Amino acid sequence: MASVPLNKSCNTEYKSTAAIKYIATCIQSGNIHNIITLCGAGISTAAGIPDFRTPSTGLYAHIKCLYPGMRKPELLFDIRHFKRDPTRFYRIIKQLFSQSDYKPTKTHKFIKLLADHGLLLRDYTQNIDGLQEMLDMSKELVVNSHGSFSTAHCIKCGSNFSIVEVKACIQRECVPRCTLCQGAVKPDITFYGEQLPPRFYEMSKLDFPKCDLLIVLGTSISVLPFDTLLSLVPLAVPCLFINLEKCSTFNIEGNSTHRMFLGTTDTGCQALADELGWGQ
Repeated sequence: MASVPLNKSCNTEYKSTAAIKYIATCIQSGNIHNIITLCGAGISTAAGIPDFRTPSTGLYAHIKCLYPGMRKPELLFDIRHFKRDPTRFYRIIKQLFSQSDYKPTKTHKFIKLLADHGLLLRDYTQNIDGLQEMLDMSKELVVNSHGSFSTAHCIKCGSNFSIVEVKACIQRECVPRCTLCQGAVKPDITFYGEQLPPRFYEMSKLDFPKCDLLIVLGTSISVLPFDTLLSLVPLAVPCLFINLEKCSTFNIEGNSTHRMFLGTTDTGCQALADELGWGQ
């Protein structure tokens, strides 16, 4: 495969027909039965949900506008910062909740198609938006690697709370508080400084030795420990990377089974679906 120039601005999509055709051929060979998908924020941007790091439109850029004195916007997702002052975090979350009509993208639907055809072993997602769940896919097939916004708990006494109660508080512009001890209530998403859910480690040990095709979607795979999943895939296993930009953790040079498609995940998944005869 020819070398691909790195497009820093991401204004132009690089569409590699050869990469898509190769992966489609692998799937159609009948030898692929355990596909694993690794998903990041890039699969949900078409739904209107911002990613984290895009310079002008990402969540971190938005945080800098709201809090210009904050040198590191990722601090809002640090558990130590949350324990000191959860107000800023909930101010950002309220803006995300202000739009309630987010819908799954073509990429989410493609992952559901893999499941429907009995080819999906597991979907490992870094996203907390719950869009995949809207497609009524079996929860067993999804590993919410960075937790889920479907439940919440008190960070002081550990009591569990309904996310409906949390959202109601957020809409009233107040911090959700525990009814027992008045501690701050936090959605069960993984903050910096916290361990990933046990299911992430349990399932990855079981799944990756079985993986016979890996598809990476909308992520630069740069956040620990999610990026360690790449090292668990046997070298001979075909891999497809679909993202707006290259990333240092995924290298196709000298690897005959790895392919790259630079562009939106919706474009790449539509192209692959077309090759497989699932285009509609």
